[in-house]
Amino acid sequence: MTNIKKRIRKLFKRVITTIPFILLANFAQAKPQPAHADLLLRLNRHYYCLYREGLRNLQCELTFGYWEDLKSVASRKFGPNDPRTKGLDQVKFALSYLPPGLWKFNVTPYHRVGDKKFDAKALDLIRGFQNLMRVFTLGWGGMVSNPLFNPENIEKHHCTVDQTAEGFKVSQRWKDSKGKPIRFTLMFDKGEKCTRGDFAFGGYAYSLKPVWEDYPRGWVLKSFEVDVPAQKVREYFDMEYQSPDGLRLPESFSFHEKSWDGKPGPNKTRFEVIFSNHKVNQ
Repeated sequence: MTNIKKRIRKLFKRVITTIPFILLANFAQAKPQPAHADLLLRLNRHYYCLYREGLRNLQCELTFGYWEDLKSVASRKFGPNDPRTKGLDQVKFALSYLPPGLWKFNVTPYHRVGDKKFDAKALDLIRGFQNLMRVFTLGWGGMVSNPLFNPENIEKHHCTVDQTAEGFKVSQRWKDSKGKPIRFTLMFDKGEKCTRGDFAFGGYAYSLKPVWEDYPRGWVLKSFEVDVPAQKVREYFDMEYQSPDGLRLPESFSFHEKSWDGKPGPNKTRFEVIFSNHKVNQ
């Protein structure tokens, strides 16, 4: 159990650093000038969008590999009827969605069992899951649940489109509510597929490399990696999909990271999150 705790602590220390970066969903909805409206609307049509496909609400259950590991360790060490084991069994995880892009991670309360060390481990793990799902819902959710560029705002904000050797890039710059500058650039190849995103705000700088899956209704985010230079870490999200009610929804994703100092280092850790029992538009 001690080894699991150490792995979780290292993992989510890294995960938390990515949360501001994955505000791509909000950045991509900034408001370009009318001169580029046709291009940005065309880009929207290339990418699979759950809202466009009819998703209005969603509920599903989540299973975290690390939580299942902890339950197995507790059952072997304390027995299946021990309060510590039962306390873990009673915790359930779920994900819900309401438009526009409102994803919510839900967890039933963990009731302390009187073992301070064990309770602290369980609560730390739950907090780590909350942080991870915040990253996931802002990142994957922002790129798949809504249009890449918000049609309602598409004629109200400045942007630039410049040609590159590979294709073109869309750049935007503005200030947040506190007057601090925000900058982002999305790179596209000549086939209008997004190949990279660069973001800077509040003293942070991040880069995203998406991998897209071909699908009849538009490109779907298959995986993405995040470079965080200040932390010398590269983080990876890998998706698997299923299609309940004809919608492209997650079946699972795995998360792992590599440290780097100019070159990728060894894998640090990996685990899986499984989605099940989807209830769509109910």
